[in-house]
Amino acid sequence: MIYDLFKFAAFKLDPETIHHFSIKGLSYFPLASNLFGSSSLDEKYKVSIGELDWSFPVGLAAGLDKNGEALEFFSRLPFGAIEVGTVTPKAQAGNERPRLFRYPEEKSLRNRMGFNNDGADALEKKVANY
Repeated sequence: MIYDLFKFAAFKLDPETIHHFSIKGLSYFPLASNLFGSSSLDEKYKVSIGELDWSFPVGLAAGLDKNGEALEFFSRLPFGAIEVGTVTPKAQAGNERPRLFRYPEEKSLRNRMGFNNDGADALEKKVANY
């Protein structure tokens, strides 16, 4: 129900604009993660590979939260790992807009963002402060 309402509203906006607003909103309201249930998981989901121990076999890949803005929100979800960024040494604007395209019939997006991000130093500070 919540997703259907969000999707209805989100699809009225440009995909990159709603992505930006979503990440900002999640950064301001990390407790919204409670809508998705508990972050505690059953031991049966635990996975160990080499020296890595994950509480769940699914991780959040880089690119969704390029600048580490919603770390608190995502860390409250039951991901086994969280990777933030798509970061370059220095901040860069990326490709010109439009650069994110919806394909509703395929339930997919095409991304040609071009590594827009605030740079490695800015991301390091956010991660360190978290």
